[in-house]
Amino acid sequence: DRVEMSLAETPIEVDLLADAFEDQSVDDLSESIAPALDPGGGSLTSIDSETGSAGAGSGEGSSFFGLEAKGRRFAYIVDMSGSMNQRVTDSMTRWDMTNRELARSVRALEPDAEFHVQLYSSGSMSLFGVAAWSKSTPVNKRLTADALDLITPTGGTFPLTAFEAVFALEPGPDAIYYMSDGEVADPGGFTNAVRALNGRERIPVHCVLFGDAGGGDATQRAENMLRTIARQSGGRYVRIREGGP
Repeated sequence: DRVEMSLAETPIEVDLLADAFEDQSVDDLSESIAPALDPGGGSLTSIDSETGSAGAGSGEGSSFFGLEAKGRRFAYIVDMSGSMNQRVTDSMTRWDMTNRELARSVRALEPDAEFHVQLYSSGSMSLFGVAAWSKSTPVNKRLTADALDLITPTGGTFPLTAFEAVFALEPGPDAIYYMSDGEVADPGGFTNAVRALNGRERIPVHCVLFGDAGGGDATQRAENMLRTIARQSGGRYVRIREGGP
């Protein structure tokens, strides 16, 4: 399914604790946060035949840019390429908006949920530097907001290693959110690679395109790619339009 949203229609409200680690680098923060994280995990439950999701029968869920997902374990694959520095308003960039919405999404998770944030540009990295789930405790939610505030987008758009990292998590996610503001070098090859990684489990991949992906037909190509990934996995697609409907 496709949904279109305007930033003007979806105000993002969240209180971020931005000063706690202002003098630390991302590497320093990863080292200081990782021991404090309450790691998640557990046995993989059965796959729901209707949703293609594992452990989604509890009625718990999440939302990211208006896309709702069911389950307990949610992975976010989020673009931090240089184009995310593009301004949406006089005071806010694409990254600022994404940062706040991601923090809000994590803050809204149920207490027994687990989450993982994988950021990508020319390469990829876990937000906390660990290939593991984090429990949605108040401390972990606050640390997520603090860590996101340290990120400065840079580099290109190469999300495949981020997908490989997320699909390698044990146990696997119940749902994946994939957010991008640009097209990849080989959309067809990338789409096939994601489908192969997903395998028979068919974990829903909910896809978000932020703004325009570039000149010419780039936006249409990116949109087609994201819609294909969402459709093949049983996920949904949304495009966030900048500057109103």
